[in-house]
Amino acid sequence: MKPKKRRHLRNRGILFLGILVLLGTTYFSAREIFHRVYVLSLTQEMLNEIVSVRIESIGGIRANLDGEVILKDTEAFTYRNGERRLFYRAKSVTLFLNGFPGSTDRLRLLGVELEEPEIHLRRDREGTWNVSWALKPPPSKPSREREESEPSEPAGPPEEPKETFPPEGIRIRKGTIHVEIETASGETVSWSIHEVTADLEKKGASLSLHPMEGTFYGGRFQARKAEFVPGASLQANIQISVTGARVEELSAPLALDPPATGTLDAVISLTTSPNRTESRPIAAGQIEIRDADLWELPVFFQVLSVLALNPVAERKIDTASILFTIEKDRIRIDQMDFLGFPVSLFGEGEMGVAGDALDVVFIPRLGRKGLDDLLPIIGTPIQWLLNVAKGIFVPLVLQGSFSKPEISVKPGYNVAAPIRNLIKKKRSQ
Repeated sequence: MKPKKRRHLRNRGILFLGILVLLGTTYFSAREIFHRVYVLSLTQEMLNEIVSVRIESIGGIRANLDGEVILKDTEAFTYRNGERRLFYRAKSVTLFLNGFPGSTDRLRLLGVELEEPEIHLRRDREGTWNVSWALKPPPSKPSREREESEPSEPAGPPEEPKETFPPEGIRIRKGTIHVEIETASGETVSWSIHEVTADLEKKGASLSLHPMEGTFYGGRFQARKAEFVPGASLQANIQISVTGARVEELSAPLALDPPATGTLDAVISLTTSPNRTESRPIAAGQIEIRDADLWELPVFFQVLSVLALNPVAERKIDTASILFTIEKDRIRIDQMDFLGFPVSLFGEGEMGVAGDALDVVFIPRLGRKGLDDLLPIIGTPIQWLLNVAKGIFVPLVLQGSFSKPEISVKPGYNVAAPIRNLIKKKRSQ
């Protein structure tokens, strides 16, 4: 074969191969566009029937004939009052459908699974939680009124509302839930729950999280009961327990040196309902801290200075118990005791949910040891300090914030009877 003819055939082969590559690239590009545009559009349309959340960032989409749509590296946002906020970021979101996208006109969302999501639950300064509206369909856009030229036919019986929530629920696997509370003053407080496993199901108008478990600062978090009805007047019935949380991790933002230590257990119960609580949340709980060394917390360090006590090698708050109730922006401390040496503290009061606007009264007792053991640590022999040593009630008023407390003496304060009884009980143990 002549060289010229061979060259011509080789060029035709290269051209043919190029056309195949171009067609293949076009096919795969078109398929990706189909996935990203059509499947994502269809997915968002179904999600709009259950949540007011928009998926805005994805790393990839995969759909199979079994009716699974997998969205990789997904970010979803909420919009409210002109504010855009991240609602969740997930390694993958799997939607379980009753058919392949596009194969049926009656495509239905059966269930959702979020793998390793980071979910942001936020309460704004007006006291509204994002879940009260984010887990509801977005408000429908007003349609144009139709001009009717003929009288309308009599209306038939009202149709049953269409149930759009996935019957198999929404599952969370290995998630992280960030809880952020913003107070009316602009202060914020936040916590995080890790390794969360939860199933969100709907029963009537109520959403239920059960079971819900995770880790909370080295301890175990469990929602024994978590039911709520999204809406303008959020209804909720929640019971939470925390066991074995580490005080060192909880107090890390204070950057204490040496750090506070101890093991914390807590229970919290919250109820809010228009009928029972007139739309006001009612929450109560108890915190117990054991095997602790809390002395380096700013509030206790200040007590030494106010009481003019000489520094001693042995100083420790090793046990604590707090009973509290929670209102909209305030925490009412109904009873608390911090036991240790050289000082134990008993008290009551209230503070903001972010640990600000403190108004707490402490009754100090020098103790757990005899007066002879206490005398070497007493510094300035002022009268009210001698009264403390003698067992006379001398209230200390704690104001400011938990990280920057201000303590002063308030003689003549009427100590409530439950606090008096608690002091006597602890002194006799």
